[in-house]
Amino acid sequence: DNKDINFQIQNTKQWIIDFINILKDNNFDLKIPLIIESTWDYNTLACLLLSENLFNVKEINPIITKNYVKHTIRWTKTDKTDAKALANIWLQEKDNLFTFNKSRNFISISKKISLIANLEKQIQSLKMTIKNFNNVISNLELDKSKAVESIEITIIELGENIKVLKFEIEETKLWDSDKNKVDIINSITWVSKYMAIAFYVSFAYKDFASKKAMYAFLWFDPKLKDSWNFSGKACISKRWNAYIR
Repeated sequence: DNKDINFQIQNTKQWIIDFINILKDNNFDLKIPLIIESTWDYNTLACLLLSENLFNVKEINPIITKNYVKHTIRWTKTDKTDAKALANIWLQEKDNLFTFNKSRNFISISKKISLIANLEKQIQSLKMTIKNFNNVISNLELDKSKAVESIEITIIELGENIKVLKFEIEETKLWDSDKNKVDIINSITWVSKYMAIAFYVSFAYKDFASKKAMYAFLWFDPKLKDSWNFSGKACISKRWNAYIR
C-alpha cells in the first residue's frame, strides 16, 4: 500500500533465520528481489542464508548507493534512508544488479586467497625488519636475542602454513563449469593451479562493460588531467588488486 515498513535485525545467523521465517510466514513472493549493499564481509552471511532459502538476492555496489543518496534534495545518512535508497535504485537499475549465487565453497576459497595475500605481505615486511635488525646487531658485534630467533622461526612456520593453505585451495573440488575455466588458465605454461584459481576467483561474478574496463580493474589504468587549455602530464595508475596483478 505504498507504505514503508522499517525494522532492524542483528547481523547474526539466528536473527537472519528469524527474518527468513517472518518472510515465509507472510507468504513472501520469492520473485521479489532483496536488495543488499555489498559491504565486504558484512553482507556475506545474510546473502548466503537468504539465497540458500531460494530468495532472489541482489547485490549493489555501495558507491552507487552513496552517489544516489548524495544527490537527493535532502542528504541524510540513516539506516532508513539507505534502505529506501536501495529500493529506489533497484527500480532504476533492475538490469544492472548482480544476483547473489556464490556457494560456501567459492566463498571459502576467496577468503583463503585473501588471507594468503595479506599474510605474504606481512611476512615480506617482517623479513625486511628482521634483516635490518640482524645487520645492525652483526655490525655492532652484539649477541643475537633468543626472542629474535624465535620470531625468525615463526616467520618460517607462517610460510609453511601458507603453502598448506595453497595446497588446500588446489585440492578443493570446484563444480564443473568453474573447473573447466580454471583448467584453461592453468594450461598456460607459467601459471600454477593455485594462480589459476586465484585469478579466476578475482574475476568470477563480475561483469564489465568493455575490455578496457576489465583491464583497468586489474592492471594499469591511464591517468590524464585535461581541462580546457590546461593539459597535465599523463601517467599510469596501478589500482585495485595488486596481489592478482
